[in-house]
This record gives sequence, C-alpha cells and structure tokens, in this order.
Amino acid sequence: MIRGSNLLKLLGSVAVMLWLLCASFSVPAEKSEPSDHFSREEIEKGARFSRYLYILTFSKQLVVISFLGLVAWSRLASSYERDIKKICFGKRRAVLPVYAFFIVLMIRLVTMPFNAVRDLVVKNAFGLNRQGIGGWLTDQMKGFIVADIWYILFVILVFVVMRRLKRTWWLVSAGALGLGLIVWYSVAPHLVEPLFYRLTPVRSDTLRNRLEPLLEKSGLPRTALYQADSGKKTKEVNAYLSGLLLGKRIVLYDALAEGAEPSEIEFVVAHEIGHWKNHHVIKGIAWATGAAAGCLLLVGTLLKLTIGKKKRRGPGHYEASSVPVFFFWLEVILFVIMPLECAISRHFERTADRYAVELTRNPQGAVLLFQRVARANLADINPPPLAKFWLYTHPPIPERIEAALKAARSISIGKHNRRRAR
Repeated sequence: MIRGSNLLKLLGSVAVMLWLLCASFSVPAEKSEPSDHFSREEIEKGARFSRYLYILTFSKQLVVISFLGLVAWSRLASSYERDIKKICFGKRRAVLPVYAFFIVLMIRLVTMPFNAVRDLVVKNAFGLNRQGIGGWLTDQMKGFIVADIWYILFVILVFVVMRRLKRTWWLVSAGALGLGLIVWYSVAPHLVEPLFYRLTPVRSDTLRNRLEPLLEKSGLPRTALYQADSGKKTKEVNAYLSGLLLGKRIVLYDALAEGAEPSEIEFVVAHEIGHWKNHHVIKGIAWATGAAAGCLLLVGTLLKLTIGKKKRRGPGHYEASSVPVFFFWLEVILFVIMPLECAISRHFERTADRYAVELTRNPQGAVLLFQRVARANLADINPPPLAKFWLYTHPPIPERIEAALKAARSISIGKHNRRRAR
C-alpha cells in the first residue's frame, strides 16, 4: 500500500508533469507571417483564446488526478468509506454502486468550475457563448445523467467481473464496453442528442436539392440530413455524423447550415459521408475496445501493487474501497494515451477530408469552409507542437487547407494523365 510520503511524491510528480505541459502549451508557436488565408489579427486572436483553453484543460486534469489520489490514499478515504457504509445501512452489496456514484459525482463537481470558466467567462469574453448560467447548469445536469451514469455502470461491471473472473476480467470488461459503445452510437441520435438540441431536417430546398445527390451517390437516405438549433447556445459552427444500427444522420449546426455558402455545405456533408464510407465509427469502437483491454489490464496490475492486502481478498477480488484507486490509475493512463487517441482521430479526419475533395471536386469549397470554421470557432492557426500532439483531434486548419489543395492537384494531374494515355 502507498504510504503518505510516497503518495505526496507521486502526486507531486504528476503535478509537475502537468504544469510543465500546461506551461508549454501556453507559449505560442513561433510567429509566422500572416497566412494566405487569415489575417494577422485573426491569427493572434485565435492564439490568445486557445492559450486560455490549454491552461484550463491541463489545470482541470491536475486537479482531478490530485483529488482522486487524495480520496484513494489519504485519511479522507477511510472517512468516506465509513460514511458510505452508513448510507447503505450496512448492506455490503450496495457499497460498490454508492461509492462509484459518489466518486463520479465528485469528479463532476470538481471539474465544473473549470468548465464554467471556459464556457461562461472565456467564451463570453471572446463573444462565442450565448447561453446563460441557468441553461449551462441544465446541460451539466443532463451530461451527468446521460454520460456519467454510463461511466458508473461500467465501473460497477468491471468490479463485479473482476471478482468472478480472476484472469480474463479485463478482456470481458473491454468486450462489454465495445457492446455498450455500439448501443450508445445507435440510440444517441434518438434519445441523447434531442436532450441538448432540437434536431430538424434541413429546411432549405435549394440546399437539399444540391446535397441529396451526394447522399444518394454514397448510399445514405435523403432523410439523413439534419440541423441542430445550436445558435441559442453558441456562435461556434460544427457538423458531425451520428448513428449506427438504427440509421445514420449528418447533423449541421444551424449557424453553418444557414450562413455558409452551398459549396461549403457540400464539402462538409461530403466530409461526413467520408467518415461513414471509411467506417470510422466502427473503427473507433474497435480502437476503444482494444485500448480499454490494455488499459484495464494495466490498471489491474497497478491496483495489486498499490492497494493493501485488506482491500484484496485474493487475486482479482477487490473491495469497494479500491474504487478510488481504480479511478486514479484509470485517469492517469487515459491522460498518458491521449496523444495516441488524438493521432488516430487526426488520421480519420485527414481521410475524410481527402474523400470530400474527391467527391466534390471543389477544393475552393474546402478552403472557404475551413476559413469559416477557423474564424467562427477562433481556432489556433499556429498551435504549439506539443498542444497539437496532446490535444488536437483534428489537424490544424492550415494543414487541412494545404492537404485539400494538394489532393485536388493530385486528382487533376491524375485525370490529365489518364486523358493523355487515351
């Protein structure tokens, strides 16, 4: 079991690492001349906005890991355990779910101030947020009910399986997570997304007439195009592919659906079609399942090394009081593998961008779209390399513009060569 001095060393090491990362991300990349696609003012404004987000993100991570470490190994742990047993009236089977619920609720409460500063202070200051504190708190409560309850159920499942399957618990738990993700992606468009936005079919007949041939050409139904009333909450623009077994949708934020040029909308729809045609949702679930298996195996090993024998009644059999230790190591491991997760996501985005260029044959629509997204969302045009490595799920905007233009040139050259060969 970790002693107090060792705990302080562990938390101190984590804190130093996170603050060094935070400091690195707060330093802007080398200043470059204004881009061909953005003014110097736009570049500097995006950099200032993003630095606040970098600092908040890693400060929040530091606080969460420190909190879990304290709950796991300080005197607070035994106090919480006694209180939870009292709440459960001595019923041992109820201790595990109550303890897991308590930890996840506390994580939500610990992170809320950082999210509030990000959404209600920083985004307000830069003119992005349109949501009041009442609506924001409502969304936070919905997020806890929808997302965190799934997290709690997963942790309970892991501990139950851990107690019964001493050697293969991590594999079975990862498989259960994969099945859960399939269910989540299938029901989210129908049960989850309507809790946060009102989703309606794209209203513009002109736009639909231009986009529906793309959908039909790709095998998606005409009814797959929706828009979300995001404008009541934010000025940011976005689009995403939603759904799995129960039908797929391409959802556009209303600011994008109603304010962009048809060529821009055509490209973004083609981009989302690219995600579907390249099976990125299925590949993402497969990656998450495999990563979960590895993470859980490592967490199980670390649990054995860092908890006392009183909390472990034999290999693979852990008491509910080990729950905060489990959360601590899981949070640390997820943070460490975040760059790999982001790298895979960036690869998916590059693939979808290239597919969209090939489908639309209109790179100018891609350039206009990326410019609109960068200006509306205050993107960091020249992000620090470490920030891109650790945080970016999408390639930086200038890289996406250059890649789209390069793909268009290669397509044009290939077409020209085929004509000459004839």
